[in-house]
Order: sequence, then structure tokens, then C-alpha cells
Amino acid sequence: MSSSSRVLVSGASGYLGTQIVNELLASGYSVRALVRGSKVAPFKKAYADAGDRVEVFEINDISQDTFTTAFDGIGSLIHSASPLPGKGTPEELLQAAIEGTLNIIRQAEKAGIKKVVFTSSFATVRNAKNSFTAEDWNPVTKEEALAGTLSEMGAYAASKTYAERAVWDWAEAHPHVDVTVLNPSFFYGALAPQLQALIPSDKANDYSLFSTTISIYQLLFPEGKFTSWGMFIDIKDLAKLHVLSLTGKPATEVGRKRLIIANPNTIDWNEAMNILRDERPELVGRLIKGEASPTQPSTFSLDFERLEEVLGFKKTDFSSFQKTLLETVDSLLEVESRWKANGSDILAPASWGY
Repeated sequence: MSSSSRVLVSGASGYLGTQIVNELLASGYSVRALVRGSKVAPFKKAYADAGDRVEVFEINDISQDTFTTAFDGIGSLIHSASPLPGKGTPEELLQAAIEGTLNIIRQAEKAGIKKVVFTSSFATVRNAKNSFTAEDWNPVTKEEALAGTLSEMGAYAASKTYAERAVWDWAEAHPHVDVTVLNPSFFYGALAPQLQALIPSDKANDYSLFSTTISIYQLLFPEGKFTSWGMFIDIKDLAKLHVLSLTGKPATEVGRKRLIIANPNTIDWNEAMNILRDERPELVGRLIKGEASPTQPSTFSLDFERLEEVLGFKKTDFSSFQKTLLETVDSLLEVESRWKANGSDILAPASWGY
């Protein structure tokens, strides 16, 4: 097998990472997955059917570990790992995001890797103008992040912002490496079967692997909270965009590839509730109470032509919100049913704060 067909994926055991691994496999690639120690055995079991097309490289700390042998026979790197909101102090979150990113891409370049895909976030673009172009940045300062006065999501946004800035500084100094940065909005959609297998049946209400689907799960509790954020992308669409980035047009041809991504349609959460009432009537008695406020912002400033130019992904290729919503709900209910089968009571998760 040629090295170009084998991809190193960080964050491979997460909500997005498992979908990226699945999309890579479906597209003919093989994968070497970076996985933390406690998840190595269940991850291997979850991907046993893939045979030697999925290898696991155990890591401890992505900001400090040496990955010399991890890059043997590898053609590209997809770096999707990132510290989650609320995991550590603001200083720890900021340092882990920046140093973890720089450590792995530096080692990739030393190993001869010429193509890097980095998962950033809409959070790095968000600003008071609600303008979402490749030139926009979140104005948060490191001083604000370290002061400890930001919300968990604010601290997370700062960590993603400065990790991405570090990537672009590095990319300018290493023009021989083709870098693509994807900045997605909240992503929803089904949990990959392999991710469901990583969620212990005996640890009910452990929502650490639910990621942004928490906003959807909130809809299934009368005391839940609506998110005010209306921009989204289906998780499978986002995984596909990561894989398309491996063969997209090079920066030497199309310029810096900072791609701000969201579905063309903004969510109306009240309409989402109508969909659930119509399509999943058995859930009516447990749905969130009240009406949602109008969501902000809209997708008016997104450059869908740029996305098609670089990756060949058209505006019409995005999944519908109804499909995304129903697949998310069905997937979360599968996890919930396993918890209930163990005799556990299900509690509403904390909101993301957006």
C-alpha cells in the first residue's frame, strides 16, 4: 500500500474523529489512529472489522509525545484533536491547544509529510459584526483568556483561535507543506457506531463523547435549554470535507485555504420541534417546553463558491437539517436505551452555553 493512501488521524476516538475514520475507509484510505491509552482496547475492538486498514498508535499527551514512528508510511495528517470546553484551567486549555497542534505538525513536517488538514472552529471567526469570512477573527486576547473571566465556551474559543493562528504562522514558514484549515460551525448528526461502542453502558449520563450533539439532546428533556446558535453542519458532511481536503486544490494554486463552513440553512429551533412532533410522535411527552428565541447569526456571509473551488463540495451537497436532526436524535436514543437497560435514570445534560 502506498504511503499516500494511509492517513494519520488525531482525535480519532472522538465524535468527529470516528466519522473521519469511517469516511476515509469508505474512500479507500487506510488509517493510523492516535488514541489515548484508556481508549486503545475499546477502539481496536470497535474497528476490528476493518482489519489492517485501521492501526492504532497509543499516545499520552499530544503536546509532548514523540510521534516519530507514527508517521512511518503515512502520506497525510488530519489533526482533529482538541481540548474540550471545561477541561482544565484557561491556561491549561490554551497551552494544550497550541502546543498540541504545533507538536504534531512539526513532527509531521520532519517526517516528510506534505499535506496537513487542521480542524479549527467557527469560534475562531466569531465577532461582534457577525461576519464570517476567511479574513475575520475572534478578537479575544490571550490576556482575556488567561484572566479566567471568560465562560467555558469563551475560553474554548480563545484556545481554538490561538491554536489556529499558530498553524498559520507555522504554515507561512513552511510553504512546502500544503495546509487546509476547516472552520465548521456546530456539527450534529449520528454518533458513529464505533463511537457508540466507546460509550460505556454502565456509565449513564456521561456525556463527554456527545460533543455538540448536547444541543440536540437538550430538546428531549422538558427542562432542557434551547441553544441560540442556528448555524450547523452535518457531521458526515464535515467528515467528507476533511477527506476531500486530502485531494483538494493546493494552496499554490488557490491561495491560503481557510474554509469557513456551515450548512446554507440556519436552524429554526421551533421548526425543529415541529419536525420531532411529526416524525417522532412517541417523543412528544418528553420534549423541551416553551418556545425558542430566533437564532443568530445567519449564513449570509459564507463563501460557498470558495468551498466548491477548493474542495469541489457544492452548496447543494449539504445534508438537510431534518435528516441531521432525526439521525442525531435516533442515535442518542440508542445510547440512552443501553443506559436504561442497566437500570439507570437519565438526567438532562448541562447546556453548552451558546
